[in-house]
Amino acid sequence: MEFTVDFFKDEVRHGFYIPTAIKQAWAAELSVLSEIDKVCRKHDIKYFADWGTLLGTVRHGGFIPWDDDLDICMMRKDYQKFLAIAKAELPEEFDIYNFKTKEDHWLFLSRVVNKNRICFEEEHLAKYHNFPYIASVDVFVLDNLYKDENKEQARRDKIMRLLAIAEHVIEGKGDDNFKKANIIRINNEYALKLPVSMSDREFAVQIYELVENIMAEVPDDEADRVCQIFPFGLKGHKGFPKEYYEYLVSLPFENISIGAPSCYGRALRSRYGDYFEVKKVWSGHDYPFFEGQKKALEAVGATLPSFKYDREKSIKKRDEESSLRGMAWKLIEETDRLLHAEITADTLAAAQQNLLKLGNMLEESYGENASPACDIVPFIEAFFEKEYALFNDIENAVSTKESLKEMNVSYEALKNALNTHLFTRKEVFFLTNGVKEWETFAPIYDELKKENEYELYVVYVPYFFKDPL
Repeated sequence: MEFTVDFFKDEVRHGFYIPTAIKQAWAAELSVLSEIDKVCRKHDIKYFADWGTLLGTVRHGGFIPWDDDLDICMMRKDYQKFLAIAKAELPEEFDIYNFKTKEDHWLFLSRVVNKNRICFEEEHLAKYHNFPYIASVDVFVLDNLYKDENKEQARRDKIMRLLAIAEHVIEGKGDDNFKKANIIRINNEYALKLPVSMSDREFAVQIYELVENIMAEVPDDEADRVCQIFPFGLKGHKGFPKEYYEYLVSLPFENISIGAPSCYGRALRSRYGDYFEVKKVWSGHDYPFFEGQKKALEAVGATLPSFKYDREKSIKKRDEESSLRGMAWKLIEETDRLLHAEITADTLAAAQQNLLKLGNMLEESYGENASPACDIVPFIEAFFEKEYALFNDIENAVSTKESLKEMNVSYEALKNALNTHLFTRKEVFFLTNGVKEWETFAPIYDELKKENEYELYVVYVPYFFKDPL
């Protein structure tokens, strides 16, 4: 799946900063969704944006800025059809996590992932936009609810009892007698033939399969509402009218289109109230989601490449060959040494050469009529006049007391000017990754340019082209 360079640039949406790393995660997830979409279109399977993805689709035209996962949902029949064909139809590197295929995935949803491990292989990074972590799309399931609340309550009670047994086994709290007794009871109650020799995991999976069958037991013609039964239906949520999910519409989402329930407005209002009111809240998982994967990688000793602050290098003295301030400071230090030694025609000539070099540097760097050159050069010229008077006194062998005093006063005035207009000027660096971002910086740049106290630099940083290896 292709993305423009602009997609990966840092961005601020609704006052929320979205860095390139999040954009790479978004792109990888959208690549997963595009593959799911291909399979669903090919086999006439309906899926709908769900939860924060549906809210982001309608309100933002893409991801909610402070969200970084993709959620879709399917009606039970479409979900079963999708699982039956997905492994064979999706790209080879994909995997599908659910309670049958993945350890410790005790959820009634499936997670389609682009790889079952963190991957730094070049081919994988090229395909998934330099994103090495596992990118996924969660697929939730909608089931029919009984019209009769008594029947629905009876079903909830039945499911809760089964899940309590499964949880007991999963957490290792039950012994073999507990498991054997419950296998016999479940076989009798549900007309099954589960072997008593099953492992704990096998038993838990069988219970979850039984629960899924119970969730799917209400025929279409006996229901007028649908719900994600685990966990919401089990908590008494009444679900949504079936008509909300009878038809789908295609809505823009970032740089693709995504399916949404035709009654998406009513579905969102019933879930969020005034869904156009922006609330910056997080729930469900850590943000960003890949931080957990990164920490797991670091826990086994892996060190990922990163930019780090080097204090030792940062406090080194400026390189006098690369910094105008450094060179100016060096010239002033040398001139101080000359003027505090015995004053002779030679020392005055050497001091003059230093300050002449400084004046030329300032005018070449900033322009003859621009600050700080125009603020400092007049003080250099005034010093030259006083220095020339002292030089004449030395040459004529007359008293140098007064001319020396005047030169020293002039030199101190020059150093004050250097301090005010050069050495203490604040440096401001604008780091921009393109014209679009520079448009946001330009007004600040123009405002600071009016002031004499700032040294302004603009540096173009195409950092999202960095080699991931």
